[in-house]
Amino acid sequence: MKPATHKLILSVLVVFANIWSIRAQSFPDGNHYAVTLIPETPDIISSSWTKDTFIFESGKMHCTIMKRREGFKAASYNPTSNNADETQGTKFIYESANRYGSTLKIEGTAQSNSVEGTATWTDDNGEHTYTFSGKLL
Repeated sequence: MKPATHKLILSVLVVFANIWSIRAQSFPDGNHYAVTLIPETPDIISSSWTKDTFIFESGKMHCTIMKRREGFKAASYNPTSNNADETQGTKFIYESANRYGSTLKIEGTAQSNSVEGTATWTDDNGEHTYTFSGKLL
């Protein structure tokens, strides 16, 4: 092969590597998941939060119901992945506190079409733990 051909092949590979890297860094940004939460120990407080939408945008995540109902704002979700293939899942951790002193921690794995994990909401009534699963909207 001619040196010009080597340069062209190398340039194309670099472009594809950059595109792949950008996609890996941004996943699951732009995705919205409809989730169902199941309380670990059902009670009046924890049973009232069973459906929500998790929204990942601009490096932050928020839960529409918990944002509206409890004032939990969007926060970084710290994605981590062993590879760039979102079908293998990207792990994330979201943590937020509201003005009432409550905290919300969500740990999960987002895939191209689904999300699952655990959520822990701590308020004046104690700690409420949920498992959740959801589908891409």
